[in-house]
Amino acid sequence: MARADDLPGRVLAEGRLEAAQRAWPLDGIDAAWLEAWLCRADAEPDWRYGYAQENGALFPAALATLLASEAARHPGLALLYQHRGGWRQSKTPLLQKLLAGGGFPGPAYALRAQEAGWSPAALELAACLLADGVPCLLLDDLTPRLGADPVAPPARLRYLLLSASEAAPSLSSEPQHA
Repeated sequence: MARADDLPGRVLAEGRLEAAQRAWPLDGIDAAWLEAWLCRADAEPDWRYGYAQENGALFPAALATLLASEAARHPGLALLYQHRGGWRQSKTPLLQKLLAGGGFPGPAYALRAQEAGWSPAALELAACLLADGVPCLLLDDLTPRLGADPVAPPARLRYLLLSASEAAPSLSSEPQHA
């Protein structure tokens, strides 16, 4: 399975969110951890800064309301969080914040993707959950965590909320982008 269009169920909401980030110079501990990771990853980019959101709040009220209503309708709502890279994200624990404050009563999965777009593993897992009647929220964290530029790029998150039922009512959220 290679495309989100092929998933069973119904798309309740999809979109992209952005939030401002700040840059901070990597200290000795961060630089040492990164150097060890780069040796394993066989990469040698010139990263001098880490990037983080000021308050970690990527979710506008519309998405929070949508998540709360969907979690109330389906107590087993599954969260599939996809990220890229190996940065330990100690400054931006997005998944931990979601689990602590998002009211997700169902299972949560974190997957690492290599390429842009939904990973085959995330789509296969979503298809299995939907086939069992479990609605899914897929989050694709596109946020750059490291760079050489002292001006941080924005944090970006793509989401896709899928109902296991073809007959589920469609909900709207803001912003909605394809």
